[in-house]
Amino acid sequence: MQKVANKLNLSHTSSAMKPFNLKNLAQLMEQTGQKLKALMDEKIYTIKAIAHDLKTPLTKAKLYMYNQIPEEHHKELTQYYDDMEYLLGQISTYTKKYYLNEKQQRIDLVDFSESVCHEYQSNGFNVSFSTKLKSAIIKTQHKALKRVMQNLIDNALKYAGDVMVEVKQESDQLYLLFIDKGPGVPKEHLAKLCDPFYRVDCARGHDLSGSGLGLSIVKEIVTHNKAILFIENNPHSSGLIVKIIFKEL
Repeated sequence: MQKVANKLNLSHTSSAMKPFNLKNLAQLMEQTGQKLKALMDEKIYTIKAIAHDLKTPLTKAKLYMYNQIPEEHHKELTQYYDDMEYLLGQISTYTKKYYLNEKQQRIDLVDFSESVCHEYQSNGFNVSFSTKLKSAIIKTQHKALKRVMQNLIDNALKYAGDVMVEVKQESDQLYLLFIDKGPGVPKEHLAKLCDPFYRVDCARGHDLSGSGLGLSIVKEIVTHNKAILFIENNPHSSGLIVKIIFKEL
């Protein structure tokens, strides 16, 4: 603790006459926690401020494109601008964390998941849904869970082009699975996939844009709702399996 405190420029009042004891340690741990929180808050504030300040020049750049650049180049440039706007939106979502303030309610996970999948299917995306359950009632945040499902489905479509969503129950645990047939992720990257701003596009075999925030938001929501997020490569074929495990049914 003293080494950590020294790196954070914290000091204590122990001396030869007043040796370092458990009381000092408790005070030092509290000071260290406060300092680390302040550093994290400052980091989040800086990220949020940068994301906010970038919106104005991005809007001006789009206007310049429409007014000054030939129309045949608009489609490609618009894609770049859309990617940047998506990144800024994800940063804003991550820093505000407004999704954690939503109240929980009881929902039928079977009907809910099938409805989310149907939205994608009706728009031509290769998303399928499977379950042997007639219903599965859980208590969770409705809007936040939809964000989780959309992030995981979008991620699978982006890297694999397809995804199967499945709801199943084993013993007292309820599983919400997202299974794709893409290239998967090298084993050494799996544990870091949910770290903020961690990117592994090259490992999934694509040169695609992304913020590296989608899965960190997913994990935060899942954990907040007392569920477990588990990601693994499909042991039976190619692709990735994302599991959300609900323990309290």
